[in-house]
Amino acid sequence: MDAQTMGKDRDRRGRVNWSIVGPGLVLIAVLFIVASFLYDQKMHRTLLEHEPERPDIPGRNLASSTLTASDEGKDFLRLWESKIRRLKGAQYDLEIVLNDIEFFRALSRFEGRGEQEEKERYKAYLKEYRFDQKPVFTVTMHSAKGRLFDLQPKEWMTLRVKEDEEHPPHHWAESKRSIDYHREAVLMFDGRHGHPIVSPELRAVELIVKDPAGKSEEVLHWGFGQ
Repeated sequence: MDAQTMGKDRDRRGRVNWSIVGPGLVLIAVLFIVASFLYDQKMHRTLLEHEPERPDIPGRNLASSTLTASDEGKDFLRLWESKIRRLKGAQYDLEIVLNDIEFFRALSRFEGRGEQEEKERYKAYLKEYRFDQKPVFTVTMHSAKGRLFDLQPKEWMTLRVKEDEEHPPHHWAESKRSIDYHREAVLMFDGRHGHPIVSPELRAVELIVKDPAGKSEEVLHWGFGQ
């Protein structure tokens, strides 16, 4: 077999091999492109549908810059500022916010994307905190010295809804983010024998906060938003 014949034979085998391998490579490339497209679409939907974990302190994940970017956020920020009370102690600073019906309505309105989601968020908060029956507060403590876990703030606080009607704390839920220099918690009060405290007639509440040493007390006042 001369060199020319051998060359033609190699060319023929190359064309035969490519006729077999070529379509397979094209198919693999097409499948890769389709798979990449489907993966990108799935990731895009995941990002759009992802909801960050709701904080264990209502509204605590909202930065002021986020709130001021919308009318709903500004409304909630104004309401939150109207419901915060501050006390300054020798060893710590204390902030207490009333989380009443009005508070959760404004928070749900800001967090919800449309009326339906707003209603769903409000129902979720209602199921978790029962604020239609129990007065709910968020309590924040700060101390540069630390050792806040040595203190028992639940024991210092009493709810007063009438001149002759006071209630001890029912539940103290410490935040997972609390540390020895900064504590956060949800404080709830329940009525006697499980009867609700909150009613359409409730217009104001007071929180009596005693000094840890028991030598003095402060009385904090709120109008109760329905």
